[in-house]
Amino acid sequence: LMLRSFAGGVRNLRCLTRQCARKTWWNCGRSLATEVKTRGKLYFQSDKVPRSILSTGKVGTNRDLLGSDGEFFGTDPIGLEVDIKSGRDRAMSLDENGFCLLPHAWKHVDYYDNHQVINSYYAECEALVQKATGATRAVAFDHNLRAKLRKEAGDRLRGGSAVQEPLVSYGVHNDYTLTSAAQRIRQLGQ
Repeated sequence: LMLRSFAGGVRNLRCLTRQCARKTWWNCGRSLATEVKTRGKLYFQSDKVPRSILSTGKVGTNRDLLGSDGEFFGTDPIGLEVDIKSGRDRAMSLDENGFCLLPHAWKHVDYYDNHQVINSYYAECEALVQKATGATRAVAFDHNLRAKLRKEAGDRLRGGSAVQEPLVSYGVHNDYTLTSAAQRIRQLGQ
């Protein structure tokens, strides 16, 4: 599980899992694995694109009624070849780095079945976050499944929205601004 924080220090409970070829990895204030490095291309927005922690409405996408991303607007992605290093051997903490990696053996879930994701995976994520942070309540929300070939085939999650295109060329981004983070917390509290 990877925990990420978003604007205002509120915990974003979207749960992401990864597997190393050798073993499940984790790091939450501990140094545990050997460094792995590769090269890859990441996309960032050029200087033509306005940057703000406040919502400007100048960059984004509009989703259709099936939950599919439409055309992106206001973007100008620039590809940059970078070293990609494993953080598995670094001491990362949620408070200092905005994420940490935790050990957890996940129960099997069919990620293309919206009911299983919401009723099993969400609950498992919430319990793990509560245990790791000492929180009395955690709320998992808002997942997207991204798979290029399934998106091209027009697949949908059983009982849910359309499968999304991976955001490869859209670029490195944050889903929340100071405006939208507070608005989302209010919505979740209702």
